[in-house]
Amino acid sequence: MTMDNFPLPADTTGITDAISRTSDAVELAKSAMESQPGTDLAISGGGEAVDMKRRFAAQYGSLTAARSTALVAAEEAKAEIKRVRDAADAMIRAAEADLRAKMAELEPVLKQAERLKDGIAALNLYLGRDEHIETLRTGEPAPADTPVHIRQLVVAMDEESALAAENGGIDFRDVALFDEWLLADPKNLDQVIPDQKGIVAAIARRSMVDYGEPWTNMVMNEKNHETWWLIRNGENLYRMTINEFNVGSRLIPRADEFTAMFERTGYDGKKYALEPGSRDWLKAEEIADLRTRHFMKIAMVLQGLVARTPILHPLPTPDLNLLEQAAYDDGFVRLIADDENALGTGRPDFHTWLKEKNANLRVGLRVVGGYSARTYREGEEDAVHPSTASAPKSATLQIINRELPDGRLSFSYKRTDKVWGRYGETTPKTSASYRFSRSATDVLAVDFCTAEEIAYYLESRSERRSYLKMFPVLRAALALIRDEEEQEAPFRDLITAELMKRHNLDQADAHTLMQELVIWWKTANKWGRPLNGDQDAEAKAARVILAEAKRRAASTGTSNEDVLVASLVEQHPDAIVVARRTNDYVVVERIRREWSHENDEGNTWHHTAVPGNVFVNVHTVSKAGKVTGTKEWTTVNRAQIAKWVILHQADVWDSWNIDAKVKDWLTDEQITDLILEPVLAKIIDGGGTPLLVSMNHKQPSSHRFIEGHIHYLPAGFGEGDLLPRHFTTPSAWFTYGRNGALYVDAHPTQKSWAGGWNREYERPWEGHSEARQIVWQDEPAIVSTEKHRDAWAMLDKVRTANERTTEALIDSINDGYRDRVIAAEKQKFMDDFHDDTLWEGHLSTLTIKAPRDQRWTGPSWDQKRTWGELWGAVSAAVAAGRDLHGLTVAEAFGAEAAAAFPDDLAELRFAEASE
Repeated sequence: MTMDNFPLPADTTGITDAISRTSDAVELAKSAMESQPGTDLAISGGGEAVDMKRRFAAQYGSLTAARSTALVAAEEAKAEIKRVRDAADAMIRAAEADLRAKMAELEPVLKQAERLKDGIAALNLYLGRDEHIETLRTGEPAPADTPVHIRQLVVAMDEESALAAENGGIDFRDVALFDEWLLADPKNLDQVIPDQKGIVAAIARRSMVDYGEPWTNMVMNEKNHETWWLIRNGENLYRMTINEFNVGSRLIPRADEFTAMFERTGYDGKKYALEPGSRDWLKAEEIADLRTRHFMKIAMVLQGLVARTPILHPLPTPDLNLLEQAAYDDGFVRLIADDENALGTGRPDFHTWLKEKNANLRVGLRVVGGYSARTYREGEEDAVHPSTASAPKSATLQIINRELPDGRLSFSYKRTDKVWGRYGETTPKTSASYRFSRSATDVLAVDFCTAEEIAYYLESRSERRSYLKMFPVLRAALALIRDEEEQEAPFRDLITAELMKRHNLDQADAHTLMQELVIWWKTANKWGRPLNGDQDAEAKAARVILAEAKRRAASTGTSNEDVLVASLVEQHPDAIVVARRTNDYVVVERIRREWSHENDEGNTWHHTAVPGNVFVNVHTVSKAGKVTGTKEWTTVNRAQIAKWVILHQADVWDSWNIDAKVKDWLTDEQITDLILEPVLAKIIDGGGTPLLVSMNHKQPSSHRFIEGHIHYLPAGFGEGDLLPRHFTTPSAWFTYGRNGALYVDAHPTQKSWAGGWNREYERPWEGHSEARQIVWQDEPAIVSTEKHRDAWAMLDKVRTANERTTEALIDSINDGYRDRVIAAEKQKFMDDFHDDTLWEGHLSTLTIKAPRDQRWTGPSWDQKRTWGELWGAVSAAVAAGRDLHGLTVAEAFGAEAAAAFPDDLAELRFAEASE
């Protein structure tokens, strides 16, 4: 399609004219080439050379003039094309705006059409067009007066049944297995649908499954989330599916389902109501409307079952209508909000329980876990060492035999993998190790658990979705504990009987106390082991356990003990734990360290320089409340704590570094004696003035390897130090190794006191990370140094202003030099071509180099001063307060001095001063 038959939005005559003029200029240039002589340089005399030059110049002029005309016309054509394009774009934008306005008028129509389409879908649900009902069991229906119960919670088949949990659980392909489990025991059916006439929605599984391929994952997991309706009527049980309709996470809305949509969560975590009419409000209205219609569709499904099928017959009333409020007010239909109103059991959720159990793990205790070869957590090393070894078999009992410097625990196990060696493939004889942290979610501290606890979490439905992968571990732990309890049964029965006799307890209370005491005894010993087979060990254990029971009975809950604890807390305000031991009490008192504060705001840069959760003072207190001994600057470990009954604890105790070793950390006195005093002495002996010492005292990866930073002033620091380009002071590193040797860097670096771009001047250590926290500083010396810095800052401002003035003066000489070179080039051009109109085109082809940084390349005996030296002379003059504006180089420095600079600079003139 050509421009002539395309409907254009603007006049294109200008484009045509400009292109025509361009074409004419091109033709003129071709004619000039043909009408003029060529470029043959064969000549026979001087006169002929002059004539040939004249003819060449004439031809050059014609060609250049034609080129200029063509370029001007081409630019005009481009401008016209842009004008037409802009007009076309404006027309398109106007058309699009008009289209949007028309579509906006159509939007209510489209929305109404969508509503009609949605209404048709809802009616199809009522009519049961795409539903499929399968009878799972037949029998007597529930009586007519039995209300229809509709449960809110959408259950997951894998969570309810725990089938194939060892292999990851069932999915939608195993619904038949779920049916068998559901019908195998009445308790199973009552667990899922406890109502005689009830409706529950179910999905195959809630958690995602990795099927090994992205597309397969998407398709299979969608099927796992399809809704299966379970309908119970007395002994009758039905399952219904509806094509392409899923109920989602709830069968009925939450109490705050819709009101919560009109709230937002602020940055402070609080809820705020949306402003009516705002964009967020309108969006919330749309979402609320969609949710309303969704739940209406669910109601249409259920009403269709009532009206079309005999599944729920006999009905509480012949004209039961689930779409009318009267059905609920009259008690014919009951909504069970079991997803939001589930009654608590008083037990912690699984992950809290697991965290509490594992928090007290230590060397000697036993674990069962779902072990994997790698942790897959960023920043953590492989769980298995060596990394080539296979992981230990999951759900097996292991004994912790080592704590690593980084705080992780480890156990050893025999390797079953094969390695290649000199004699072929063999099984390594050296054991491998598995490492894990106390916060791991795939191991369980068996010694702290009872069979009742584990059984509860295995049978609990409320949160089973969050720990299905731990089912094999929990089952293995339960089997282990029950087997151990069976072996220990004679011992446990003996202890229970003694507790009943000595403390007048019924069997249930005695049994509960016995379990607590057995766990206490096992975890108080270094190595966890069952109580069976060794009569001497059992006799000793019985004596200790019964003595502990007597001590607890004598003091637990007495008013005297409460008074004593309150008194001890009052006497020791920094007490973080008050605990009872067998024959006395202990008070664990935190030490307020010199470089550690209770809250971040009290620390430099909001981080502590030394840990505040390691060292304590432990006071031993008699039953009369008298302090009988004190151990200062010590630590506590789990073996100690296991023998205590904690009567009072502060919040900080939850984050205390249990099992920290004294040898791994420095006390305040050690920091002063071993680090500060030697570091300060070294600086002073070297003639420096110490300003500040900072250090990093985090838990080290290698014991007692501490690093730090020193800032100080050199000897003789004074006004002369204001001259350097940057205001700096020396800064050196020091390290304190585990061998007790202190090393201070003998080659300090210089640290600048200046801020970055557009920043205030600052101390060189400011802005550092938490790795370097201040433990000593000489504030007067820092203040004095800051005065020098401020003086340097003022000088630096003057120096910067002088540099700008110098640069401007040099630039003006450089411009003068360039103008002179251009004038000379123009004169030569005019001598050759005699046409001033061609000069601008020729100038654009020239490269005029600025000489300011050029160096003299002549012979050394005739070497002249460089432009750099001219710069130095100008800079010195400006710094001396001389005004060079408007002067020539000769006038500024004298003719003799100017002669020493590069050629032809003497007469160049500095620019006039700007207003």
